[in-house]
Order: sequence, then structure tokens, then C-alpha cells
Amino acid sequence: MNVMHALSYGAYGIARPFIIVGEKVGKTIRSHTFVFQTKNSLMKDNQNLTEQLRESNLKLADHQMLADENTALKAILGRKDDRVLVLAGILEKPNRSLYDTLIIDIGSDKDILVGNKVFASGDILIGEITDVYNRSAKVSPYSTPSEKHDAVISALGITGEAIGRGNGNFEITVPHDVIIEPGMAVVMPGVNQVLLGTVDQILSDPRDPFQKVLFRSPVNIQELSYIEVEVSI
Repeated sequence: MNVMHALSYGAYGIARPFIIVGEKVGKTIRSHTFVFQTKNSLMKDNQNLTEQLRESNLKLADHQMLADENTALKAILGRKDDRVLVLAGILEKPNRSLYDTLIIDIGSDKDILVGNKVFASGDILIGEITDVYNRSAKVSPYSTPSEKHDAVISALGITGEAIGRGNGNFEITVPHDVIIEPGMAVVMPGVNQVLLGTVDQILSDPRDPFQKVLFRSPVNIQELSYIEVEVSI
């Protein structure tokens, strides 16, 4: 072992503890940096989720406020919501019946009449009775392709013609300068306004004085086993 090699080896021996400590410090710093970045990312995700929850709560509160106001106004006018709904089982759905219709297991035996409105979950309007038999009836969904019915974009009070596109989907045309937002409720006109669907997409062209609003029912008819029929009292 020559003198230079001995000196180098000796220097390494002296420096080795410091090198080991330096590596440990580096690892510790990198570890703390990773933890800090992870915590920072989690905090941002938590803030985003908190904001989304706040917006959802505001929408829910607004919906409840409108519902309470609607109930109060009808009570003042002496027109309380006194709908009577009769539960019916679905025998055939649009994918198995003709002309996008439903067949249900009650008919004239339960005082069902042509024109009676049909609901899902009690407050979501899906169609009406078009044919009645002794122990069954036919339901035509409002979303049947090319079917047309008046509808109101509730938050704006704008009435238009809702055209069925099939499978719970609709379209409605409104002036281009009307500000429409996804999630807005679309209801059937009348004192007892009931939900038909919610805005899903807006198709707009600056050159067109009108815009097309696509909305859909919040329920999937294909997944339903039961519906409710509004009957006269």
C-alpha cells in the first residue's frame, strides 16, 4: 500500500461516519418532503369534496324551499296536493312491448282510466295511460320518440315543447340568449308541478337564434319493477 493510497483510505475512514449521516439526513428530508406533498394533496382533495358537498346541500335546500313554497301557495289557494296513487306492477317494458310502451297489471278493475298520469317513486312523471283493459293497462312514456308535451324549465319559468327521444330522454328548444345550466329541473306545467327530468346537455351555435336543451328522466324505465298510477277521487 503506497502512501497516497493509505492517505485516501484514512481520509475515507474519517469521512465515512459523516457520509452515512448525510445519507440518512437526505433520506429523512426526502421522506418528509413526500409526506408533506401527500398531506398537501389530501388537503386539496378534502377542500374540493367539502366544496362539492356545500354546493349539493345548497341545491337540496333550494329544492326543499321551492317545494315548501309550492305547498304553501297551493294551501292558500285551497288546492292541496291530494293525488291518490295506486301501485302497479310492470308486466312488459319497452324493450319487450310494442311502440315503446309499458304494460301494467291493473286496469278497469282498479278504476284506471285513459289519461291517468303514471309516476315512478311517487313524484317523477314518466307517462300516462293510453289503453285500459280489465286487469291490465298500457302506459305510453312521455319520452317515446317524437312524442310532444309542454314542459317548463322550472328555475326560469320558460315553457317549451318537450320532444321525446326515447329511453327517458327529451329535447326542448329555447331562445339562444337564455342561460341554461345542467341539473336544472324540467317539470310539467300546472299547479301540481311534477318532475319530468333534469337538464343534461346544452347544444348551442352562435349563428342560431335558438339552442337545443337535452334533458333526461332521473329514473331508468328498464330498471323499474313497479310504478304508480294517479287515479281520480
